[in-house]
Amino acid sequence: MKTSWLLALSVAALGCGAPRGNTGDKGDEGRRGDADAIALRGASPDENTATGRFRGYAETNRIVNERLFARRDAVSISAYFEARAEDSLFFGAKPTLAALLGQYDGDGLRTEIENASPNAVNMLLWYLAFDGLSRELTVECAEGGAQPERFALADLRPDFQGSVARLCLELAAGNVADGTYRDLYQAALGVDAPATELESWTAFARGESFVGKTPRDTAQELLMAALYNPYFLLDQ
Repeated sequence: MKTSWLLALSVAALGCGAPRGNTGDKGDEGRRGDADAIALRGASPDENTATGRFRGYAETNRIVNERLFARRDAVSISAYFEARAEDSLFFGAKPTLAALLGQYDGDGLRTEIENASPNAVNMLLWYLAFDGLSRELTVECAEGGAQPERFALADLRPDFQGSVARLCLELAAGNVADGTYRDLYQAALGVDAPATELESWTAFARGESFVGKTPRDTAQELLMAALYNPYFLLDQ
């Protein structure tokens, strides 16, 4: 699975989601159709309730920092697609690209999320964000003591950093344990997706598309595939 194919697949998957706010009664036939779709993807009705709208930039940025970093303000993922990263509640006084990824707005009594419906522009921005972030998260796989530009290695969670380092060593040796794949996947995506997603992701990781690639490129694409996943990006 090449990265460009992953981008196209995610755009299609997100674009097909039903946005929150449709309160019309689907009828028995419509509800049966929903149940059939859930069964086909291997999840129970309660296993995942993603809607087809983004969580929003601020929430996604918070989750990334909590899961992968030791500090909650270690990185602003908007830094990977705009020169001025701004993660304040109101995104500063001027409009920013990050606001296109979903932000809350209201009058103090009614608050709604804006720009949360997937489209070609915000999917590209999410792609740029996670492509850049995953490349820096796997920088230790590269030779020569490279360092990330937008955060310090000391800011990473030790367990996550250990998972990445172990993956790189095993990729270089040509023999990656299932547990190594699972640990990296669980760190980034595990709590958001049904169990069938881990099976699909692991099959992708062991696929022929990575033959001849460096450990760094392989690790980066695997982490990118976990972060740039509809189960991670969509509201639950």
